[in-house]
Amino acid sequence: DIDIAANQVSNTRTSIVTTTGTPVQTAVKTLTLWQGGLPATELNHHFSLTFPGWSWATGSAPVSTPQTNALRTPITVTVDKSTVTNLNTAAQTLSFTQSPTEEYGSLFQGPNCDIDTSVCSRPIATRPTQYYQSITDNGSTYSITFWPDWDPNIHIRPDEVRQANFGTDYNEISRTTVTYTATDQLVSASDAAKIQASGNIRINSSGGNILNQSSTMAAGGNLVRVVANGAIQDVGTVLQQTVTTEDTSTFYWHQRTGNSQKTEVVAYPSTPQAPTTVAALPAVATANQAVQTTAQNVTVASVNTVGAAVTGSSVSGGGASGTRLARAAGNAGIPNLKLPTNGLYQFRTAPGDTYLVATDPRFTQYG
Repeated sequence: DIDIAANQVSNTRTSIVTTTGTPVQTAVKTLTLWQGGLPATELNHHFSLTFPGWSWATGSAPVSTPQTNALRTPITVTVDKSTVTNLNTAAQTLSFTQSPTEEYGSLFQGPNCDIDTSVCSRPIATRPTQYYQSITDNGSTYSITFWPDWDPNIHIRPDEVRQANFGTDYNEISRTTVTYTATDQLVSASDAAKIQASGNIRINSSGGNILNQSSTMAAGGNLVRVVANGAIQDVGTVLQQTVTTEDTSTFYWHQRTGNSQKTEVVAYPSTPQAPTTVAALPAVATANQAVQTTAQNVTVASVNTVGAAVTGSSVSGGGASGTRLARAAGNAGIPNLKLPTNGLYQFRTAPGDTYLVATDPRFTQYG
């Protein structure tokens, strides 16, 4: 067993040197405007009979605010189940063996147009994979809500197309997202400090503080830490990765009654994502039996390279007792724990021995 009584108990590494990661460009992705898979002749004027919301008349403009607004809302089709294959409800994808069709009135006569009525038809789902927003099983049919032929890897999501006014109405026709990744690096670190025993460890620091910083307190029996009117801190050090994205949009305007056209490029402020931990020098408080902590303030946390708290939780209150912070499974072992080799310990390798390493009792009973 090990007994420690002191006002201040620090179990800390002597040195940890880290460096903040430098942002590196890791991805570039450009998405373009989805226009319903319409032929070029239908971009200026379109009058859908099947989907009434798909209707606009914008003169000479192949891209316009009425068009992008009309295409924002996904359509719903009801089809026979036999025409649907490769349904993946997790990815929300499917395939059609027979595409749903759209009928529309057209000023232009095409191969699928009735000369007498000027009504044309076209398949709307020609890509092998369709991405749907919702699907309803009606028994023998499916009702599918989707943007036909929209691909999130190619197109801007239609209900997220940006619009801007630069004197006239501009619509987003492309969006480039650049991703930057910065990863903190561990330059050097001394070995973890260790307070460990094959039996029990009892630490009493009345009115003081127990700090276990990126190090290990490990007991073969119980680990008991008591700090009346004081604090116990288990603090690890983490290395983090930060991902930031930057969007640049290209906006387009075309005169409706002529051929004038303009583009404007707009860069948006960077958007940082929540950082993730990629490596850690943990603070380990573990025992083969129970870990008991009694203190007015108990903190279990991790800090990044600049010392800001980034993870963890705390338990506080006058005389909080019996708070179980960790307990090792019977044979789980202690991560990265090296067996001691000095005069205070002896190896016990006989099959019947309870512990592999035992402390010399002459040197472990201190109060």
